[in-house]
This record gives sequence, C-alpha cells and structure tokens, in this order.
Amino acid sequence: MRGPGGLPAASRLLRQPGPVARDRITLGMDICEDVRSGLVRLVPGTPLVEAFGAAMRAATGGEWRPAAFEILSGGFEPCIYCLAAPDPGGERVVTYTPMTNAGAVRAFGGSATLGIGADGAPLLHCHAWFAEPHEGRVFGGHLDTFASRVGGEGLRVRMMVFDSFDIRQLPDAETNHTVFRPLDRSGGVQ
Repeated sequence: MRGPGGLPAASRLLRQPGPVARDRITLGMDICEDVRSGLVRLVPGTPLVEAFGAAMRAATGGEWRPAAFEILSGGFEPCIYCLAAPDPGGERVVTYTPMTNAGAVRAFGGSATLGIGADGAPLLHCHAWFAEPHEGRVFGGHLDTFASRVGGEGLRVRMMVFDSFDIRQLPDAETNHTVFRPLDRSGGVQ
C-alpha cells in the first residue's frame, strides 16, 4: 500500500520548520581532497570526546584537524545515549529524549564527527548501535560523548582526518538546531 507521493504507507515525510538549504554538503564530496586515514584502537576508560581527539592528534603530530570516524567494533562503558523524539513545542521536527545509561555494551557500528563546538571547544557528534551484554537486546542512539567512555576491550575505528577545511557547530535555520558545517580555513561556509 502506498501513501502520498508514492511512499510506503508506513513512511512519513518530515518537513523542517526553516527554509530548505540550497546546497547539501557531505564528507564524500570533493571538499575531501586532503585526507589522512587509518585504523585506530581507542584507549579503554577514556571519555569518547577525549579518545577520538587523541587519535586525531596522534595522526597529525598534535595539530588540531577535523575528523570523521566509522565505529567498527569494541564497546562503551558506560554508554549514555538519547533518542530523537517529536518536539512538543513545534520549534523543530525533533528534539531529544532524556539520557539513558545502558551500562556496559558491545558496539556493532556507528559514526562520529569531530569538530569545534559553538563554545570553541572540541565536540564529538556520535551515533552508534550496540547490544546489552546479558540479554543481547540491540539498540542505538545519539551518544553523550563526554559521559560515555571507551569500554574495557577498547574501540576499533576507521579514522579520516581532513586537512583542507574545518568543521564547526553553527546555527542552522532549516532545522533550528546547531549543526556541524564544513568551513574553509578562512571561516567561510563551504
């Protein structure tokens, strides 16, 4: 059965409250001309924002650069996460649920982006899927990268460090959230 626009009936179309961005930029586009990549094992017990930042700095000789990561395997302990939820105030399409502590979990995959937050400090945006160790229930969400830590077995990630642009958290008129945006080295939006 099909719904409006030929979409499956179970699908729903989400319309952001602000004007649609003219251009969409993804890290797979041509802005990624200078990339350093490799596999890295992150140190157990370290907050995620620190662990991912240390991996990036090790690859750059200590110099700050934005980076993207693919989570391949390992664990989080604790894993503090939230989910997207409808915004009851209507200012945004979604907001977030309260944080949940899942304890120690096994990571099955995910992605993370390391950039500079609105306050000028390093910020890691991370989504992952994981399973409880005892019941094996699989779930996922948006991780609190300051409270969540790399689990005892470590975390194996594929890292890409970008030399030709920066990534900064900026207000976004379309979503009414602050989001990561690529910027050229002079601070202009790519």
